[in-house]
Amino acid sequence: MPRKPKTTAGAIDTINSKNKLLGHEVPASMKRKNDSPPAPERAELERQVESLRYNIRQLQLEHDILKKVLELIKKPGPRPTAPDQSGKDVGG
Repeated sequence: MPRKPKTTAGAIDTINSKNKLLGHEVPASMKRKNDSPPAPERAELERQVESLRYNIRQLQLEHDILKKVLELIKKPGPRPTAPDQSGKDVGG
């Protein structure tokens, strides 16, 4: 005679909650539906996903570069010297 699987307290709580909310006439387990799109559609969606991932990588790279440029612009450093009226540098 096959052994019955043990039912855990969590499973019992889940079943009791289901019965309370939906009633006894609703089955405890539901069948899974196969909602995946047909093969050609799926292939196109996968191509789109890959394209979007590539775009994300490019935008992240651009974002990182712009952040670094902003850091360099904000960074205090020596200011270039202004030329005097004769067109020669004042500082040297």
